[in-house]
Amino acid sequence: MKTQKLLLKNSSLWQWILFSFVLAGLTGFLFRLGFLTPLPFELSLANIRQAHSHLMFFGWGGLFPLYFISIVIMPGYHAALSSRMIRYSLWVVLAFTLLSFPTFLLWGYQLVPIGGANLPISAILSAGVMIGWYMFFASFLAIRRKKKEIDSNIWFEGALLMLFVSSLGAWAVGVVQIFGIGPEFLEKLLPNFFLTTYTEGWILLALLGFVIKMLDIKEADLLVSSKILVFCIAIGAPMSFPFGMPALLSNPMQSLFARIGSFLVSTSVLLFVASIIKSGKLKHSLWKWPIAFLCLKGLMQFVATFLFYDPILTNHGTRILYLHVLFLGAYTSAVSIIYASYITNLKRYLNPIFYSVVLVLFSLLLLSWFWPLSLIGTWIYDALAIAALGPVLTVTALWIKLRTRTT
Repeated sequence: MKTQKLLLKNSSLWQWILFSFVLAGLTGFLFRLGFLTPLPFELSLANIRQAHSHLMFFGWGGLFPLYFISIVIMPGYHAALSSRMIRYSLWVVLAFTLLSFPTFLLWGYQLVPIGGANLPISAILSAGVMIGWYMFFASFLAIRRKKKEIDSNIWFEGALLMLFVSSLGAWAVGVVQIFGIGPEFLEKLLPNFFLTTYTEGWILLALLGFVIKMLDIKEADLLVSSKILVFCIAIGAPMSFPFGMPALLSNPMQSLFARIGSFLVSTSVLLFVASIIKSGKLKHSLWKWPIAFLCLKGLMQFVATFLFYDPILTNHGTRILYLHVLFLGAYTSAVSIIYASYITNLKRYLNPIFYSVVLVLFSLLLLSWFWPLSLIGTWIYDALAIAALGPVLTVTALWIKLRTRTT
C-alpha cells in the first residue's frame, strides 16, 4: 500500500510519538516498581499512574490518529494556511502533552501554590492539548471544504467528532476544579464522561479506521453499513460512562442507560470483527493480532452489558485489564503494524511486540476478579514489573530499526 510509507514523511514527529509511548511505558514500570520498593523523591503512586495515563492517552493515543489522518487521509496538501495549521496543531498537542507530564508526575491533579494562588497546574497544561485539537478540527474542515477530491471517511470523521465531544467534558472538569461549580460528585462524573467518550469513541473509531484503510476493506465487505456502526459507537460511547463509576450502576435508570450504550458499542465491534474475518483479508496477515484483541474487547464489554454481579463490575483490576486490552492490545498492535509497514522483515520486529503485550495482559489478569484468591501472593508485583518492560523494549527495538531506514 503506497500510503504506508508516507507515515515516515515527518521524521521528527513520528519519533516523538514513539517517544511518548516509551516514556509512558517506563512510567508504568516505575508505578509497578513502587509496590516493591520505596521510590525516590517521595513520588506518589497515584501521581505516577496519572502521568502514565496522561502520556498514553494524549501522546500515544491522541496524537498518532491525528498524524495518520493528516498524512494518509489527506495526502498531497501543501501551502494553504489550513494545511500549515494542521502541522502546527500536531506540535501543539505534543508540546502540551510533554509539558504537563512532569507536573502530573509531581503533583497529579492537586492544587499547586503559585504566586499566592492555588492552581491545578496539571489540568491547565493538559488543557492546552485541546488547543491543538481545535486547530486540527478547524484546519480539517477548511481543507475538506476546499479540496473536493478528498473522499469522505466516516470512520475518521466520526472519531474526530468523538474527540470534540470528549473535549467538552475535559473543559468542564477544569471549570469545576477552578471555580468549584456544582456538587463534589461532579468532579468524579465529568472525568469519567471524558475518558469513556475518548476511549470508546475517539480511540476505538480511529482504530477501526486504521483497519479499514490498511486492509482496504470495502463497504461491501461489511455485514452492517459503516454508517450504522459508526452511529452506534458514537451514541453508545458517551452513554456507557457510568461503568467507570460503579456507584451509578446502583441506580436502575442510570444502569439501563449505561448498559444500552455498552451494548451498542460492543455489538458494533463484534459485527466489525466478523466482517473483517468474513472478508478473507486476514489470511496470512499480521492484522490478526489487533483483530483478536478487538474481539476480546468486544466480548468483555458485551458480557459486562448483561452482568449484574457487582464484584466483577466494581473490581478495579478488571476495569484496568479491559482498558489495556483495547489500548495496549488492539490499538498499540495496530499502530505498530502501521509503523512497521516500512520494514521488509515485519515479523522479526512485530511478533516480539505482540508477545510482550500478551504478557502484560496476562500479568494484569493476576489483579483482576478472575484470578483465584488462593494463588495471590507478593510475587504478583514482581511479575507485573517485569512484564511492564516488555512493550517498552520491543517498541524501542522497532523505533531503532525505523531510524536506520529513514536517516
